[in-house]
Amino acid sequence: MNRLLATGGGIAPEERAHLVTVCRRFLRSSVFVSRYFNPVAESSPDLLAEAFATQDGSGLTLEDRLRGFIEFYRSRDAEERKRYLEALESVQSGLRVERAADAEDKGGSLLLPNVRLANGASRQETRQNLMLSFNTPFYPDMLIASSVLAEGVDLHLNCRFMLHHDLSWNPSDIEQRTGRVDRIGCKAERVMRSVEVFLPFVAETQDEKQFRVVLDRERWFQVLMGEDYRMDDATLTEAAERIPLPPAAAHALSFALEIVEDTRNIASA
Repeated sequence: MNRLLATGGGIAPEERAHLVTVCRRFLRSSVFVSRYFNPVAESSPDLLAEAFATQDGSGLTLEDRLRGFIEFYRSRDAEERKRYLEALESVQSGLRVERAADAEDKGGSLLLPNVRLANGASRQETRQNLMLSFNTPFYPDMLIASSVLAEGVDLHLNCRFMLHHDLSWNPSDIEQRTGRVDRIGCKAERVMRSVEVFLPFVAETQDEKQFRVVLDRERWFQVLMGEDYRMDDATLTEAAERIPLPPAAAHALSFALEIVEDTRNIASA
């Protein structure tokens, strides 16, 4: 960590020591050790070098992720740096005999260090800390969220996978949720890979019916508009710069898709 922090300036020695302590707290956790270190190898500088060269599912090594976080941290102002450090200190790391500041949320549920829940029962402070820490290479690895994080928040810096546990009848709601990780400067953009979106459903149930309706609505949008249904930052910015379509022209170009019953055939029958 000291080697990574040595490149570039902008961080005072005391603040640097604080950041190293926070990072080491997570790197010593059981999940990080089991994920990046060979469990049967003896401790050595080579073992540490091998751990730092281990890649994640996006092709980034642990060293890449830590360096990216340090560069991001260095680019923030003093107040935002303080909030990130406080958030990381508040989140559980899984170390034994450690008690994190948010260990007891008002919901009273048991907490896993690398899988966290943010919903209406979570304190506002806890949700804010989880959003900040989720944007780092540390914990939580998985953030399970209700509609409280469906829009207006950034969760894109270290995540490119989105799983919609429950579907919405409106495709725009799905796009809004996905937009939390599909933003300008997101991890998917940095590694030049797609944002992976999963829409699981239970076959032969209402889930499957809803999935097919949502998929059909998205396809109709492509048919009528001639483009993919997207609501990410880049697409919305581009759309906002277009010349607005006059209402009269929009009405004249619209399709009449309703089913009209032929009353003449009924009368002759």
